[in-house]
Amino acid sequence: LPDSFVRSRASGFVASVHVGDGDRVQSGDLLVVLENPELTNELRQLEITHQQNEIRLRQAVEKHDPAQRQVLLESQRAVNDQVVQLRLQTAGLHVVAPRNGFVVARGLEATVGEYRNEGDVLLVVAEESDKELVAVVSQRDVDRVRSHVGNPVRVRTADFRSISGTLDRIQPRAVDRLPDSALAATEGGPLAVRNSGGEDDPVRLLQPHFPARIALAADIARQIPPGMRMRVFLGYRSEPIATRLRDAIRNLWHSASE
Repeated sequence: LPDSFVRSRASGFVASVHVGDGDRVQSGDLLVVLENPELTNELRQLEITHQQNEIRLRQAVEKHDPAQRQVLLESQRAVNDQVVQLRLQTAGLHVVAPRNGFVVARGLEATVGEYRNEGDVLLVVAEESDKELVAVVSQRDVDRVRSHVGNPVRVRTADFRSISGTLDRIQPRAVDRLPDSALAATEGGPLAVRNSGGEDDPVRLLQPHFPARIALAADIARQIPPGMRMRVFLGYRSEPIATRLRDAIRNLWHSASE
């Protein structure tokens, strides 16, 4: 869910991590501390300027110099605005939990020393009932799958249970980024990947896919452990035999050509 994502409110290097994957946290708990020396030094300099302006203002009042006092007041207002803004940014270097829930963040401890931009997702804080399924749809199937948006779908879990969900949305553009490394063929998943040579994304999808989201009822979401691979069925059994046969032949043709 959107309010489950914890984003950095300022750019900086990860200095320390105070939680781990699966930890239970309360709203306001400290999660991660970032450091940005340039930002903190800029704030310190502005606070010194603010103090100096206060001294000059008192001197202007004592000297009965209204013109100088007016100039200094305008300067002080501008400095005040900058100080307020920078204080908000530096406060954002201390990342706290926006809500009660469990931390979802694999390998969070390994991010110490890495740089994060303002707005980057650092981790997720969610309740068990908040879970949803992230699916990927091949380019050859996306048109057919889009017709099921808003409809119930059948999901088979890795331990062969059958659950139901609702196909909530499909992103309009195909991407070659994996939503989770567990889907890669190199990790036992179903998707062919290639080596990207990048540090953040060591592998990319061989064929771009369309990310999709499947909503789950709260009681079902609580039963599903995070990170489990699943398979989604979109009305296959209700389709005419001719349609199913055509799709099967088309899939075999694409598999052979690849």
